Amino acid sequence: MKTNRLVILGTLAVALIAASCSSPLVSSVGTSGQTAADPGTTKAVPYTFYSPTSESALLSADIAADGYLILRADESFDPVFLARKGAEIVGTIQKGDITWYRVKAPGKVVSLIKTLQNVPGVAYAEPDYRYDYKGGFSLPDDPYVASAEYSVYITRLKEAWATYGFGSYTPYVATIDTGLNPVHEEFSGRVVRLMSAFDSSDAGASNSYVGDYQDLVEVPLTENWDDGAHGSHVMGTIAANGDNGIGVAGVCWQSNLISYKVFSESDGASGTSWAVYGSLYDLINWKVAQGIDYTIPVNMSLGGDYASYFAIDMINYGLEENVLVIASMGNDGQEVMQYPAGYAGVIAVGATNGRDDLVLFSNTGYHISVTAPGFDIISAGSVGGDTSSRYEWMSGTSMATPFVTGLVTYMLTFDPYLTPGQIKTMLEESAYDLGDAGYDPRFGYGRVDALATIGNAQYASSQTSDYSDKVIGVQLHNVAESYDNGILGYETAIPNQTVYLFDERGRFVRLTKTNDYGYALFPMLPPGSYRVSTVYNGYQKQRWFYNFGSSDAFDTTTFTFDVALYNIQTLYNDGGNTGQDSVIDVYDSGGNLVESYDSGMLDSTTAVLKPGETYYIKISMYSGSSAGHYSLWVSTTNRTDDGTGQAALTAGDDAFEDNDDVAHATEIEVDQEYDAYLADDDWYKITIP
Repeated sequence: MKTNRLVILGTLAVALIAASCSSPLVSSVGTSGQTAADPGTTKAVPYTFYSPTSESALLSADIAADGYLILRADESFDPVFLARKGAEIVGTIQKGDITWYRVKAPGKVVSLIKTLQNVPGVAYAEPDYRYDYKGGFSLPDDPYVASAEYSVYITRLKEAWATYGFGSYTPYVATIDTGLNPVHEEFSGRVVRLMSAFDSSDAGASNSYVGDYQDLVEVPLTENWDDGAHGSHVMGTIAANGDNGIGVAGVCWQSNLISYKVFSESDGASGTSWAVYGSLYDLINWKVAQGIDYTIPVNMSLGGDYASYFAIDMINYGLEENVLVIASMGNDGQEVMQYPAGYAGVIAVGATNGRDDLVLFSNTGYHISVTAPGFDIISAGSVGGDTSSRYEWMSGTSMATPFVTGLVTYMLTFDPYLTPGQIKTMLEESAYDLGDAGYDPRFGYGRVDALATIGNAQYASSQTSDYSDKVIGVQLHNVAESYDNGILGYETAIPNQTVYLFDERGRFVRLTKTNDYGYALFPMLPPGSYRVSTVYNGYQKQRWFYNFGSSDAFDTTTFTFDVALYNIQTLYNDGGNTGQDSVIDVYDSGGNLVESYDSGMLDSTTAVLKPGETYYIKISMYSGSSAGHYSLWVSTTNRTDDGTGQAALTAGDDAFEDNDDVAHATEIEVDQEYDAYLADDDWYKITIP
C-alpha cells in the first residue's frame, strides 16, 4: 500500500494519509462526443484514491480514525437508515439543505460506505482520515545561526517595512495546526479566538479528544495547549510581535490572531478530517456570525497523498465567504500533488533557502503558486523551558507557507477587502522569477518579493485578478431518450459526479464534483488552455477550453449524456403487512455487481441497464426482518403505489419464485409486475430489449 508521507523537518513532522473511494479512468485522448470508456486507451489520474477491500485492510493501513466515516447528504436522506445499519451519528455540520455527518460504525466502515454510495440523497461517504505526527529533528541552537534571519532580507521584507509601514487596518489571520502558545511574548494580547478539538484539565500538560457529540472547546488565553510547538512556530513566522526589542519579528504583527488545535501528541485521535476541516467550517461560520466581511487567510501547513471530498466542500465554502487557504506543497522532494495544496482555490507554497535555491525536500508540480524561505527558520517555541520566551528552529514547506500567509495578511492591512483571486494574482505577478523563465513546476511564479507585493497593494483598489472572475463551469445532465428501441429515460441533472481538469500538456490539474444542480466549477485558475473530462456510467465526455482567461467571462459547457436509467423496485403487495425488508442486488451476465441497494423497508433504486444485455436481480431479506408478499417492478418509469397482484397469492405462497439460486432464476420482462413471497433469496433474469 502506498503511504507516502509529508515530512516536516523540524521538531515534529505532520502527515496526512487520506483517500477517496474509487479509481476512475479518464482518457487522455481529446474528443467531443460520447464514447464508451475503454481501459485499453485510458490512463488513471496521476494520484491514488485509496480503496480498502475490507475493514481489516482499512485498519491495518492505519490511515483513518478507527470505526468512523464522514458522509454528505441532502434533505432527502433519512438518517434513520444509519441506525438500521447499526451505525450512530456522533456529529453534524449543516449548511442550507446539506448536512455532513460524522458516523460511528465500528467494524463496518467499508461495507457501510459501499452501501451508502447507492442511497438516495447521499453525495459521498468516506473514512474519517487521520493526520499523524512523525518525529523530526531540531537544528542546533547556535547564536550565529540565530542572528541570520535571512528571510527578512532575501525577500526584501525589511525594505517593505521601511518604505510602506503598515496600512490602517488590522486584519485577522488563522492557523489550523497544533495550536498556539498564547502566553508567549510574541503573541500576548493579540489572540482573539483560540479553539481546540482537544480538551485539557491540567492547563495543557495533557490533551484528550473532545469526544463524539462535542463541539470544539475554547482554550483559556492564560494556558499553553500547544504540545507540538509546530503551530506556535508557524504563527510566529506569520505575526510575531515586531519592533519590540525581543525575539523575532513576524511578517505582519499588525493583526488579530486565530488558532485551531487539531493535532495532539498525547491523544490517538489526533488530526482527523472531521477536526481539521470542521475547524475550517467553524472559522467560516464565526466570520459570518461576527459580520466580518474582510478576507481571512488561513494557514494549513499540512498535507498528504489523497484527496477528500469533505475537504473540497469546506474549502469551497471558504471561498464563498472570502476565507483563503494557504497550504504547504509537502516535503518528499518529488513532483507530486498533495492535499490541500492541490485543491482549486488554494495557494500552494514551496520552500527555498538563503541562496534562493529550491530546498531538496520541497515538492514540485504544476499546482504550485509561489515559493518562500523555509529552511533554517527561527520562530516562537512552545515546548520545554520557559514557554513564554522560547524560540526554536525548524525547516520545511511548513515554514515557507506561513511566510506567504504573513505576506497576505500584510497586504490586507492596506485593503482588507482584497479577494482571494486578487491576492493570488498580486503574489504571483510580484514574485522574483527563479528557475526556468516564467512559470515552472519547481518555483511556480517564483520566490515571493515582499517589497514588490506590498508596493502593488498600495493600488489594490484598481488591481484586477487573473482568477476570481474567470471560472470554468461544467454542467452535466442525462436525457436518455434516443435509443432506437424507444425506451425512454428522464432528463435530470447529474449531481455528485467527479469532473477532472487537465492542462494543455495533458497533466492533471484539479478535480471537483458536480453540485445538486449538476454544475462543477473550477475557480481561481491561471490563464491557459484546459481540458475537462468525466466518465458517467462508462461513457466519457470532455472538452477543451482554449486560451481560457483571455477575457473576464464565466466560461461554461454542458455535457449531455444519453443513458437509460431503469428503476428496480420492490413494492408492498400484502394488504398492509409492512414487516418485510428487501435488499436489491443487480449483477451483469459475467457476475459483476452492478448495483446494491438497501434503504428503509422495501426499496427503489436506479441502474444503467444496457440494451441487449442480460442481468440477474437478487432480492434477499434484510437480517431480522419479517417475511411477506412483495411485487418486483423493472422499468424506466417510477412506481409510487403499492403492488396490485396480491390476490393471486396466499400467505406464505412462494410458488411464483421458488428457485433460490442464480442458475434457476425466473425470467422476467421490463414494465411487468411480478409477485413473490420474501422469505429467502429470490433470483430473476432479465434481458433489456
